[in-house]
Amino acid sequence: MESAPSATGGGIVAQASPKAVAVVQKDLPSVSLEGKDAYEKFELSLPFCRTTIKTFAANVANAEEACGGEGYVTLDAMTKCFTSPAWAQLTQNDSKLCKVLLSDALKDHNKAQSPDQIDSTWLLCYGVILCAGTPKEKAEVFYGILQDGGLAAHTFISAADKDLPPTF
Repeated sequence: MESAPSATGGGIVAQASPKAVAVVQKDLPSVSLEGKDAYEKFELSLPFCRTTIKTFAANVANAEEACGGEGYVTLDAMTKCFTSPAWAQLTQNDSKLCKVLLSDALKDHNKAQSPDQIDSTWLLCYGVILCAGTPKEKAEVFYGILQDGGLAAHTFISAADKDLPPTF
């Protein structure tokens, strides 16, 4: 039986069933809000901190592919790809998570995206900041944002790379 990345902590685990292999996503444990300020409590109330960056990036890629690979995702596509309990807020249009995802902060105004479209690049950048993961894992995802194909396709990045200015 094949399995997807990471069987521990916020990863994806393959489980055998009589007819097929089902992919079950698991959340990391919730973080205590004790002693946190209002901003930290808000960030920790969102599901990003309960998801590893590798799982998050894979789910965003799948959602983008479901939207036609046009550089955006929708809540509907995300709901189908982010299936762990922490991401259940995606089904509630008035949730804090949906309001954050549909805000102008996650839209690329140069692409004239519609109100229901979330820019994949900005979403991945947000995930790099808020998701769990080692610095190396986060750096690899960020490198993939800057260089199409990531480390597999490019072993270095130029200071004059075309993708640096729009990302920063």
